[in-house]
Amino acid sequence: MKRLFLILSVAMLAIVGVFGDAKPYAGTQVVFSCLDTSIYRKLENLLPLLEQKTGIKLSFDFIPENAYMTKLQVVLAAGSGEYDVMYANNKMYPVLFPSGWIMPLDVYLKDTSLTNADYDYADFVPGIAQNVMYKGQIMGIPFGTESNILYYNKKLFADNGLKVPPKTMAEVAEYAKKLNHPEKGYAGIAMLGTREGNVNGYGWIMLWLGMGGSWVPAGKTPYAVLANPEAIKAAEVWTDMLTKYGPKGISNYGWNELYLAMQQGKVAMVIATTKDYPTFTDPTKSKIGDVMGYACIKGPGDQYTVGNVGAWLMPSSGKNSKAAWAALQFMTSKEAQTKQVVEKDSVDPTRKSVLDSKVFGGKYNAEWAAASKEAFAHGNLEYTPLIAQGGQIREYLAIALSKSLSGQMTPEQAMEEANANVVKLLAGQ
Repeated sequence: MKRLFLILSVAMLAIVGVFGDAKPYAGTQVVFSCLDTSIYRKLENLLPLLEQKTGIKLSFDFIPENAYMTKLQVVLAAGSGEYDVMYANNKMYPVLFPSGWIMPLDVYLKDTSLTNADYDYADFVPGIAQNVMYKGQIMGIPFGTESNILYYNKKLFADNGLKVPPKTMAEVAEYAKKLNHPEKGYAGIAMLGTREGNVNGYGWIMLWLGMGGSWVPAGKTPYAVLANPEAIKAAEVWTDMLTKYGPKGISNYGWNELYLAMQQGKVAMVIATTKDYPTFTDPTKSKIGDVMGYACIKGPGDQYTVGNVGAWLMPSSGKNSKAAWAALQFMTSKEAQTKQVVEKDSVDPTRKSVLDSKVFGGKYNAEWAAASKEAFAHGNLEYTPLIAQGGQIREYLAIALSKSLSGQMTPEQAMEEANANVVKLLAGQ
């Protein structure tokens, strides 16, 4: 009888371990590095439940975007093990994946003693999960994605006789002119304008993709594309709209300035990301949440919006890899993503089961959800140059846009200068 009891006890412990009810890592400290944004800081709301279920004590090191990649590379090159899990996105993958600093996760996913039976990796949207693979290996777990849509003030549209949102980027420019009324206290359009962190380039890319732009155009030299007709035209439209129909101080507009202008009804339209929805409509800050409209701006071809995927990666130098994997599993689980949707802490789940659930469908504005799903369906995963020199190319682009917006150069001159620098960079000069 005692022997039978012992056998059953061991079996139960094994089952408990697989399904995550045991707490083998209780008290273990793990550190995740992450971009410092108001949206990502809401990830901290999951920590009490993580500790309750696993006993793991997770803390975040939130780093500003303009310093993030530099800090990450210093830590990884030193092999200090400072981070157990790290945030990364498309523009970081070309540097990180081939570096040898990142641990492929296939072994962990296949190990039933380390991965919960109900984790269900196949539940991640295939097109999103594919973006975090390298040479056939799973390099990270996607936890968020974003694309770009148009946010617009329906009241200001109605006041100016506009009944439907623009459908193309050319129409966006036309609407910006009609909606620009500084004498009434509002501008026609706002986009990211500051060179800080190169974010002006992100806003321009949204416009450029919608006008047929590509970093890898068929029949042309890839990446050295900033002097191509589509790029110059996009720079001209971007500069013209923001200087003529944008708010004062547009060259200093980062994310916070963009949010505030829209929230306060100081601008009729903004082109921003799908995950900015909670901020734009925050009832404690926004005066226009009930009159906000949403639209996916169509472009030529099939990939005319940004397709940015954020994922958690595990460094090879991590000190607590098994505990980190347990924490990462929970942070990307169906339960965690559903909780984030319920509490409106996330608008970009990466699991099919959550995206298709009644919880997601009933929690957010139906018009925003429809625009977002359309934008996701046309997301270009190579919205940023996916090569090791990609960061420097984005830097040249940001400088060119800054010179164009300030009037220091014409859009064509600025983009040609930037492209000349890209050509030299790619040639190793």
